[in-house]
Amino acid sequence: MSPLRRTRRLHKTNLTRIMARLFIVLAVIVVFFPIYWMVITSFKTGGEISEGPSYFPGLDFKPTLDSWKWTLSLGETAGSTGQMTEGLRRELIERFFNSLIVAGGGSAAAVILGNMAGYGLARHKYRFFWGRWRNNDITFWFLSQRMLPPAAVIIAFLMIYRRLGWLDNVASLGLIYAVFGIPFAVWLMRDAYAGIPEELWESAAVDGASGWQMFRSIGLPLSLPGTIASFVFAFIFAWNEYLFALMLTFRNAETMPLLLSNQITALGIQWNRLSALTVVSLLPAVVIAFVLDKYLVRVTLEGGSKG
Repeated sequence: MSPLRRTRRLHKTNLTRIMARLFIVLAVIVVFFPIYWMVITSFKTGGEISEGPSYFPGLDFKPTLDSWKWTLSLGETAGSTGQMTEGLRRELIERFFNSLIVAGGGSAAAVILGNMAGYGLARHKYRFFWGRWRNNDITFWFLSQRMLPPAAVIIAFLMIYRRLGWLDNVASLGLIYAVFGIPFAVWLMRDAYAGIPEELWESAAVDGASGWQMFRSIGLPLSLPGTIASFVFAFIFAWNEYLFALMLTFRNAETMPLLLSNQITALGIQWNRLSALTVVSLLPAVVIAFVLDKYLVRVTLEGGSKG
């Protein structure tokens, strides 16, 4: 290779790296800037917010904890104000734990059922409708159910739940989140089990392992990254879901998204308080995503080193 061609290739490589890094920086700004702005707003007073949007506070900016005291009900209270603050504290705790129960329980159920269905679709061959409906068709049918918008089925669920007496129930709301989490879990777990080398299954079969033993001893450990990814996606969807919670609950089973929407009243929106409350509602999903992401990377690297 001539020196001129080598220099051109080197310049092209450097330009590609620079463009890639600029794109990453731009993507990070687009993703994290709304969160940054929300956090900054939670430390402002109502007067500062009414002056207009301030993306980068100046040197005279003096953060205040008033919004956080109101959100966590840690400020001084008296009389009727104290009763309102106590009510807010109780409401925040109830909605927070309702979201944890329905999101965590629904995601766990979706992952368990998705694991078993994914294993079956990866390890066995099915034929329905005179052989025209096979494994790939079944898998795509599962995924197509996830593409269905919640608004298309909310009336049907409302009528069914009303007839069964399941409205405003935490368990019944978690059941819906499990139903909507299963298709994506099936899709991920089917690929996870299909990626396990066939030699491992054959060796276990030669040793006399049953189907359940192979699923428990080989499938579950090696498909753990897919299981974790399925849980994270299902949990984030359930934690942020609004429509089902709005239509199927009215008091006892309300979740955090409804608590946020209730802060928008006829008297206006106090953006600093709403921002603080939103930050609180984001914490569980962010913590779970970061913790499980680190674990996912560690498990993937361990599996690669063993392979």
